Amino acid sequence: MWDISEEFVDYTRHRDKGSILLKSNKTIHPSFKDYPVEWTGLINNDRVKIVLNNSDASTLRNYDFLEFPEKHNDLKQQIADAIDEFIDEAMG
Repeated sequence: MWDISEEFVDYTRHRDKGSILLKSNKTIHPSFKDYPVEWTGLINNDRVKIVLNNSDASTLRNYDFLEFPEKHNDLKQQIADAIDEFIDEAMG
């Protein structure tokens, strides 16, 4: 099961749909403060590994994109926004 599962418009893909599927290595909860958090999953079926280094999930400078295909660089902020939204919801 994925923590984040989103589809988005991507005109370069079949049916004009791309996807973000990510799972964190830690359970995020209202009192969570145990950073960094490693996110692994798939971006348009390509494997990715992303590390969020602190609680400011909305800012790209707080991420390390360790395994990340260059062709998806334009999606980095969208991914950060999805992670930020997930954490905000989990923190209540």
